[in-house]
Amino acid sequence: MILVLAVGLISPIKFNETDREHATLVNESSNANWTNCSNFVANTTLDPNSIIDIDWTIFYFWSLEHEDSYTMRFSVPDVLLLKRIRETIPYEPHPAVNWSNAELYMETSIDMSGVYFKTDTPGLYRLIPTLFTELQVTEKLIFGIKLVDGYLGLMNCRGQIAYALAPVSKVPKIDELHGAAARIGFWNPFGRSYLTQKKETYFKEEEPVPADLDDDDDEVQMEIAKDKAAFDIF
Repeated sequence: MILVLAVGLISPIKFNETDREHATLVNESSNANWTNCSNFVANTTLDPNSIIDIDWTIFYFWSLEHEDSYTMRFSVPDVLLLKRIRETIPYEPHPAVNWSNAELYMETSIDMSGVYFKTDTPGLYRLIPTLFTELQVTEKLIFGIKLVDGYLGLMNCRGQIAYALAPVSKVPKIDELHGAAARIGFWNPFGRSYLTQKKETYFKEEEPVPADLDDDDDEVQMEIAKDKAAFDIF
């Protein structure tokens, strides 16, 4: 599944066949009722200045995979930053992007970043990540972003999954998590918070790496796991 950001960087997971069958049934029977991007951003506008220079942390997510929290920070990309990013791409994104429409630059605590470009629809943005692979650059990655009552909603339009974020200093209390998350106006059947639920229903822990691996092998395994997670972000 294409996700908004990294999945399982701290605690990798995998599904057994029963989990996959259950997930498939849920997807096939219910996704028509999930919130789509048109509904998510309907009657909303986003002032980019209202979300910049704030450390946002995920407190709730709607995704089949379990997610641990991390923080992200937005800024307005300047000409020099955009020039540097453009120079890292060995070919032009397709469909082509209008670099003058770059509106937000995102950095995260898991070393992932990207530029959000405004589209013709208020609240919908195209993301160009700064971890470039041909797939990531050539696919059109559309996200919905909105601010509601001080909470930030971020939705992956293709995956129909979303995240609710709050400023680090204003994360809702445990008994307020569901109500706060509901304010951003998103629904699918997998909504929950890492603060209250750890890899429950449908989730399996990754098998541990054998203890007898030497240090070199251990480092290789860690790099492989890191690279795999990085390219599952979007």
